Amino acid sequence: MTIEFEYTRDADYLRRLVRERNPGLAWTLGFFVAALLGVAVLCFLTGDGRAVVAGLLSCCLAVLMLQQNLDARRRAVRDFPAYLLEPTHCVITAEAVATTSTSVATRRAWTTFTKAHETAIAYLLLNSLGQHFDVPRAVLTAEQEGELRRLLIDRQLLRRSNSASQTRPVNGS
Repeated sequence: MTIEFEYTRDADYLRRLVRERNPGLAWTLGFFVAALLGVAVLCFLTGDGRAVVAGLLSCCLAVLMLQQNLDARRRAVRDFPAYLLEPTHCVITAEAVATTSTSVATRRAWTTFTKAHETAIAYLLLNSLGQHFDVPRAVLTAEQEGELRRLLIDRQLLRRSNSASQTRPVNGS
């Protein structure tokens, strides 16, 4: 089995990939900020001088967490390394995934991947550190996508039930 294709990522694709990769981050951050603000309000209501100081520190911490996270997200969706935007040749075999572009050549054995996620625009192959390698769905033919999905299921990286839940994107979306 060999799946071979060429693709070029654009900034819009990468931005969408970042958003899909961290969908719950905003909710988690919102929960922590709300909890810190709740602590601050309770401290202010007690009226004790030390509690007021603790409340002010909680407010400052909440604002700093929010600002730091928003800055990191802005950088993540704005600044992409040039090598991610280069035309890339990808070969997927039963043994490994190999990519070659102008500046980077990689080969990743399937044993390095611990999980796969299927999104509307890509298959994300994750390693034990949470780093991912993406395979854009728009460049795959229906036959190639079926082969890749079977390979991921056979390697127990993708669940059979998850693979049926995603719809194939239309080219250009």
